[in-house]
Amino acid sequence: MTLNELAYELAGMLGKDDQPETVERLKLTILKTRDLLIRRDYERATALPVQLLQHLLLPLVDLEGYSLPGRGLKATPEIPTLISLKGLSDFTYVGTPGFQSPYGVSTLATIDAGSASRWTGMQSRFAYALDRVFVQYPQQDQLLIQGCFLDPREVMYRQGIPDADDQPFPLTGALAERITQSIMSAELRAAGEEAQTVTMNG
Repeated sequence: MTLNELAYELAGMLGKDDQPETVERLKLTILKTRDLLIRRDYERATALPVQLLQHLLLPLVDLEGYSLPGRGLKATPEIPTLISLKGLSDFTYVGTPGFQSPYGVSTLATIDAGSASRWTGMQSRFAYALDRVFVQYPQQDQLLIQGCFLDPREVMYRQGIPDADDQPFPLTGALAERITQSIMSAELRAAGEEAQTVTMNG
Protein backbone atom coordinates (compact mmCIF):
# COMPACT_ATOMS: atom_id res chain seq x y z
CA MET A 1 0.00 0.00 0.00
CA THR A 2 1.19 3.52 -0.79
CA LEU A 3 0.78 6.63 1.34
CA ASN A 4 -1.54 8.11 -1.29
CA GLU A 5 -3.72 5.01 -1.30
CA LEU A 6 -4.06 5.01 2.48
CA ALA A 7 -4.78 8.75 2.64
CA TYR A 8 -7.40 8.59 -0.12
CA GLU A 9 -8.99 5.54 1.50
CA LEU A 10 -9.37 7.47 4.75
CA ALA A 11 -10.63 10.57 2.94
CA GLY A 12 -13.20 8.42 1.14
CA MET A 13 -14.47 7.03 4.44
CA LEU A 14 -14.98 10.62 5.54
CA GLY A 15 -16.63 11.57 2.26
CA LYS A 16 -13.81 14.01 1.52
CA ASP A 17 -11.72 12.26 -1.11
CA ASP A 18 -12.43 15.16 -3.48
CA GLN A 19 -10.69 17.60 -1.12
CA PRO A 20 -6.91 17.69 -1.78
CA GLU A 21 -6.23 19.67 1.40
CA THR A 22 -7.91 16.93 3.46
CA VAL A 23 -5.83 14.25 1.75
CA GLU A 24 -2.60 16.14 2.48
CA ARG A 25 -3.62 16.67 6.10
CA LEU A 26 -4.36 12.97 6.45
CA LYS A 27 -0.91 12.08 5.13
CA LEU A 28 0.68 14.00 7.98
CA THR A 29 -1.72 12.38 10.44
CA ILE A 30 -0.77 8.96 9.08
CA LEU A 31 2.92 9.70 9.69
CA LYS A 32 2.29 10.89 13.25
CA THR A 33 0.04 7.91 14.05
CA ARG A 34 2.56 5.48 12.54
CA ASP A 35 5.30 6.96 14.72
CA LEU A 36 3.16 6.68 17.86
CA LEU A 37 2.05 3.09 17.23
CA ILE A 38 5.54 1.86 16.29
CA ARG A 39 7.04 3.34 19.47
CA ARG A 40 4.21 1.90 21.56
CA ASP A 41 4.56 -1.55 20.00
CA TYR A 42 8.32 -1.58 20.47
CA GLU A 43 8.00 -0.79 24.17
CA ARG A 44 5.74 -3.83 24.53
CA ALA A 45 7.48 -6.31 22.24
CA THR A 46 11.02 -4.88 21.72
CA ALA A 47 10.94 -6.06 18.12
CA LEU A 48 10.69 -4.29 14.77
CA PRO A 49 9.02 -6.00 11.79
CA VAL A 50 11.38 -5.98 8.84
CA GLN A 51 8.65 -4.32 6.72
CA LEU A 52 9.18 -1.09 8.69
CA LEU A 53 12.91 -0.83 7.98
CA GLN A 54 14.60 1.19 5.26
CA HIS A 55 18.24 1.53 4.32
CA LEU A 56 20.42 4.23 2.79
CA LEU A 57 23.81 4.01 1.12
CA LEU A 58 25.70 7.21 1.94
CA PRO A 59 29.09 8.70 1.05
CA LEU A 60 31.64 9.31 3.77
CA VAL A 61 33.68 12.52 3.64
CA ASP A 62 36.79 13.68 5.46
CA LEU A 63 36.36 16.03 8.40
CA GLU A 64 39.44 18.15 7.91
CA GLY A 65 39.03 21.51 9.58
CA TYR A 66 36.45 20.24 12.09
CA SER A 67 37.34 20.47 15.79
CA LEU A 68 36.15 16.95 16.54
CA PRO A 69 37.94 14.13 18.37
CA GLY A 70 39.18 11.06 16.59
CA ARG A 71 41.83 10.08 14.10
CA GLY A 72 40.62 8.85 10.72
CA LEU A 73 37.18 10.33 11.33
CA LYS A 74 34.71 10.69 8.46
CA ALA A 75 31.00 11.56 8.34
CA THR A 76 27.90 11.19 6.22
CA PRO A 77 25.73 14.07 5.02
CA GLU A 78 22.72 14.82 7.22
CA ILE A 79 20.30 11.90 7.33
CA PRO A 80 16.50 11.75 7.70
CA THR A 81 15.11 11.64 11.24
CA LEU A 82 14.76 8.23 12.86
CA ILE A 83 11.88 7.12 15.05
CA SER A 84 13.15 7.20 18.63
CA LEU A 85 12.67 3.75 20.14
CA LYS A 86 13.22 3.26 23.86
CA GLY A 87 16.16 1.00 24.60
CA LEU A 88 17.22 0.56 20.96
CA SER A 89 20.31 1.86 19.25
CA ASP A 90 19.25 4.38 16.64
CA PHE A 91 19.99 1.96 13.80
CA THR A 92 19.49 -1.73 13.15
CA TYR A 93 22.63 -1.76 10.98
CA VAL A 94 25.58 0.54 10.33
CA GLY A 95 28.51 -0.77 8.35
CA THR A 96 29.84 -1.72 4.96
CA PRO A 97 27.54 -2.03 1.93
CA GLY A 98 25.84 -5.37 1.49
CA PHE A 99 25.37 -5.85 5.25
CA GLN A 100 28.76 -7.59 5.27
CA SER A 101 30.56 -5.93 8.19
CA PRO A 102 28.74 -4.01 10.97
CA TYR A 103 30.64 -1.28 12.80
CA GLY A 104 30.83 -0.94 16.57
CA VAL A 105 28.69 1.72 18.24
CA SER A 106 30.18 4.61 20.19
CA THR A 107 29.55 8.27 21.01
CA LEU A 108 31.16 11.28 19.43
CA ALA A 109 32.87 12.15 22.72
CA THR A 110 34.42 8.70 23.19
CA ILE A 111 34.87 7.41 19.66
CA ASP A 112 38.63 7.95 19.84
CA ALA A 113 39.03 5.84 22.98
CA GLY A 114 40.03 2.25 22.49
CA SER A 115 39.34 2.09 18.76
CA ALA A 116 42.87 0.96 17.99
CA SER A 117 45.48 -1.08 19.80
CA ARG A 118 48.47 -3.21 18.92
CA TRP A 119 46.37 -6.33 19.60
CA THR A 120 43.19 -5.51 17.69
CA GLY A 121 44.43 -3.00 15.11
CA MET A 122 42.15 -0.24 13.90
CA GLN A 123 38.48 -0.99 14.61
CA SER A 124 35.68 0.70 12.68
CA ARG A 125 33.26 2.44 15.02
CA PHE A 126 30.42 4.91 14.51
CA ALA A 127 28.60 7.59 16.46
CA TYR A 128 25.27 9.22 15.62
CA ALA A 129 25.18 12.94 16.39
CA LEU A 130 24.23 16.26 14.80
CA ASP A 131 21.95 14.40 12.35
CA ARG A 132 24.98 12.65 10.85
CA VAL A 133 26.79 9.36 11.27
CA PHE A 134 30.47 9.75 12.18
CA VAL A 135 32.74 6.80 11.46
CA GLN A 136 36.28 6.20 12.64
CA TYR A 137 38.50 4.05 10.45
CA PRO A 138 35.78 3.17 7.89
CA GLN A 139 36.56 0.16 5.73
CA GLN A 140 35.05 1.79 2.64
CA ASP A 141 34.14 5.27 1.39
CA GLN A 142 30.44 4.42 1.55
CA LEU A 143 28.31 3.59 4.56
CA LEU A 144 25.13 1.53 4.70
CA ILE A 145 22.64 2.43 7.41
CA GLN A 146 19.32 0.77 8.22
CA GLY A 147 16.60 1.87 10.61
CA CYS A 148 13.01 2.93 11.10
CA PHE A 149 12.56 6.50 9.83
CA LEU A 150 9.99 9.07 10.88
CA ASP A 151 9.06 10.08 7.32
CA PRO A 152 9.87 7.23 4.90
CA ARG A 153 9.42 9.60 1.96
CA GLU A 154 12.62 11.43 2.91
CA VAL A 155 14.55 8.17 2.60
CA MET A 156 12.98 7.48 -0.79
CA TYR A 157 13.93 10.93 -2.03
CA ARG A 158 17.52 10.32 -0.94
CA GLN A 159 17.45 6.99 -2.77
CA GLY A 160 16.49 8.86 -5.94
CA ILE A 161 12.95 7.46 -5.99
CA PRO A 162 10.46 9.98 -7.46
CA ASP A 163 6.82 10.28 -6.41
CA ALA A 164 7.42 8.84 -2.94
CA ASP A 165 3.73 9.16 -2.07
CA ASP A 166 2.98 6.56 -4.75
CA GLN A 167 5.65 4.06 -3.69
CA PRO A 168 5.10 1.07 -1.37
CA PHE A 169 5.02 2.48 2.15
CA PRO A 170 6.87 0.76 5.05
CA LEU A 171 3.89 -0.71 6.88
CA THR A 172 2.60 -4.08 7.93
CA GLY A 173 -1.01 -4.92 7.09
CA ALA A 174 -1.89 -4.97 10.78
CA LEU A 175 -0.28 -1.57 11.36
CA ALA A 176 -2.12 -0.05 8.39
CA GLU A 177 -5.40 -1.33 9.82
CA ARG A 178 -4.66 0.11 13.26
CA ILE A 179 -3.66 3.46 11.77
CA THR A 180 -6.95 3.55 9.88
CA GLN A 181 -8.96 2.71 12.99
CA SER A 182 -7.13 5.26 15.13
CA ILE A 183 -7.49 8.10 12.63
CA MET A 184 -11.13 7.34 11.82
CA SER A 185 -11.99 7.26 15.51
CA ALA A 186 -10.34 10.65 16.04
CA GLU A 187 -11.89 12.19 12.91
CA LEU A 188 -15.41 11.00 13.73
CA ARG A 189 -15.07 12.15 17.32
CA ALA A 190 -13.93 15.60 16.16
CA ALA A 191 -16.79 15.78 13.64
CA GLY A 192 -19.30 14.86 16.36
CA GLU A 193 -17.95 17.50 18.70
CA GLU A 194 -18.08 20.10 15.94
CA ALA A 195 -21.68 19.19 15.10
CA GLN A 196 -22.65 19.41 18.76
CA THR A 197 -21.05 22.84 19.04
CA VAL A 198 -22.95 24.08 15.96
CA THR A 199 -26.22 22.74 17.38
CA MET A 200 -25.66 24.42 20.74
CA ASN A 201 -24.74 27.72 19.11
CA GLY A 202 -27.68 27.48 16.73
